[in-house]
Amino acid sequence: MAGRWTDACTQVLLLCAFAPFHLAAASSEPLTIAPDGEFERLVGEREVVFLARELDGDQLHAFSRERLEERHPPFSTFKIPNLLIALETGTIVDPGAFRDWNPALRPADDFWPVSWKQSQSLETAFRRSAVWLFRDIALEVGGAQYRRDLARFDYGNQAAPDGNDGFWLDGTLQISTLEQVDFLTSLLQGEFGTAPEHMATLRTFSLLEEVDGCRLHGKTGAGPVGEHFDGPFEGWLVGWSQCGEAVPTVFALWTRGSSFAAIRDFRQQAAIGMLQHIGALHDETQEDEDMTTNSHIHHAIDYIEIPVTDLARAKRFYGEAFGWTFNDYGDQYVGIRKPGAAADKEAGGFRPVDSVTPGGVLVILYSEDLEASLAGVKQAGGRITQEPFDFPGGRRFQFADPDGHELAVWSAPAGQ
Repeated sequence: MAGRWTDACTQVLLLCAFAPFHLAAASSEPLTIAPDGEFERLVGEREVVFLARELDGDQLHAFSRERLEERHPPFSTFKIPNLLIALETGTIVDPGAFRDWNPALRPADDFWPVSWKQSQSLETAFRRSAVWLFRDIALEVGGAQYRRDLARFDYGNQAAPDGNDGFWLDGTLQISTLEQVDFLTSLLQGEFGTAPEHMATLRTFSLLEEVDGCRLHGKTGAGPVGEHFDGPFEGWLVGWSQCGEAVPTVFALWTRGSSFAAIRDFRQQAAIGMLQHIGALHDETQEDEDMTTNSHIHHAIDYIEIPVTDLARAKRFYGEAFGWTFNDYGDQYVGIRKPGAAADKEAGGFRPVDSVTPGGVLVILYSEDLEASLAGVKQAGGRITQEPFDFPGGRRFQFADPDGHELAVWSAPAGQ
């Protein structure tokens, strides 16, 4: 069944491949995902390895399959097994209970977002990738227990030295794309005997979004290649997709780029695109509705057009700050693609002008993590005009883009 790329991608070809392939209990040879021009432009200079496994029939889909067995640090994707270990050992009894951050014990590094520098529950630490809570958990669990569980999970090289509270970050623990998929396959098929309530917790915490009527679960992770945070980064998105009550498809995507900004949003964009193409995030009923239903609403705000003096600069800023992707129409217009929709669906555009007069209508964006969005705007070079503040519906901040346009970003209160 042919799917479709989201805002990140267009259609690609699936070609059969017959080289030897060793995946536990796999019943078929993998189909190789061969990129077309649009996907090649999305990937750019990044390295990408991807594997998906349909648990209904064991069909495999691979991209860069010759690299599937290369191992890398799991970084924060280890929070999936770490969460389960914390719950199963009783290290964390109430996943909603908060622990205070102790700056003396866990001093903040320069790269820490504001959302890490506060009390955390297991849920907030998982969603925010707040590392200090999981490092505390590591010391309480202990190396011996980790080694037993990693052997039970057959998780990568199963390395967890005693007294090391960051073994999944510093390169001690290593895992391949293939091994990530094997682990998730066994987990979802119940082979580890995980308590149903703990799996329910993981499913709740790991829900990233709903795409075309299907749910995407996963965990990202990233770290510098080497010791410098201003250089190349490698990272992951691993998880599973599920449409309704259908059998899930598990997947793992590893990538490496020139910086953290280069891979931050790309991981989810590329994974969603490939999952949609293979049908793992494709709802045929929903697509039929999309094709036959006019999505424009009478007298509703339908499109936002932003005048800019430099199209390339505007694309670079909004791409880095918010992960936006675009449709180019020569040198006279750039369309802003609508997230989670087909490539031809747009929410607005950039119109080139000789000069810009800031002010007027305020465009407000929504964020699931306000502090992360604030950090993204600053890193991309935006100017914060109003620091985050509370209002009756939630919390928001305002910023100016390179042309001086002022926009706002808001988040709903926790739990909503």
